[in-house]
Amino acid sequence: MVAASHPIDSLAMAELVLIHGCEYVITERILREIVERLKDLDRTTLDCSEIEVGAIAENFAPSLFSEKRLIVIKNLQELDSELHPEVDRYLADPDPMNVGVFIHRGGVKGKGLLDRIKKAKADVHLAEPLKK
Repeated sequence: MVAASHPIDSLAMAELVLIHGCEYVITERILREIVERLKDLDRTTLDCSEIEVGAIAENFAPSLFSEKRLIVIKNLQELDSELHPEVDRYLADPDPMNVGVFIHRGGVKGKGLLDRIKKAKADVHLAEPLKK
């Protein structure tokens, strides 16, 4: 696991990325860098505050065309607990043809899921407020 509060330029792109923290500007900058780096991939963005049962599993399912995809899951802290198993199934057997980016805005809500993503060896990028 790599904890970083800096750009991802020097890091190899992992198949599992966690952006964690409440600083919106930093979160968006990190996400923009990831999207730019992977601009040739098909991208899907899901917002956990609006998501329905099955959406995560469906989007992380293997591609019929064997194309590498970028799947961004925003507002992970808002994910209903009944959908946590969909993420857990993906974490247990990630598809190497996907790059999953999970964004958690901080706080204790969804902490168990957050810990499981970290345990799955996600590259962690911190988006904490700057002190100075």
